[in-house]
Amino acid sequence: VQWRGLDTSLGTVRSDARSSVLSVHNASLSEAGTRVCVGSCGTNTLLRTVKLLVFAFPDQLTVSPVALVARRDQEVACTAHNVTPANPEALSLSLLLGDQELEGVQA
Repeated sequence: VQWRGLDTSLGTVRSDARSSVLSVHNASLSEAGTRVCVGSCGTNTLLRTVKLLVFAFPDQLTVSPVALVARRDQEVACTAHNVTPANPEALSLSLLLGDQELEGVQA
């Protein structure tokens, strides 16, 4: 059994007579993609693929305005840059006041 499409620095492979396990730790965005496991016995060859997804989230969020004025309606924006995958359904943001989530927040 062997893995194809695999950068050897990406992870480790542990194989025995019955299986091959690919373990990936600390992958970067450039390592996302399809990996192929190839097994062969005599003249028979089997292929199986696995899609490696890498998620990334920024170290900081951007909030504006930085300060709010009491008893005044204001719009507050919270932005996350460089989120991967860029799918609005994979990310949720909440605006909190203390431990309480504020109502009326729109994505």
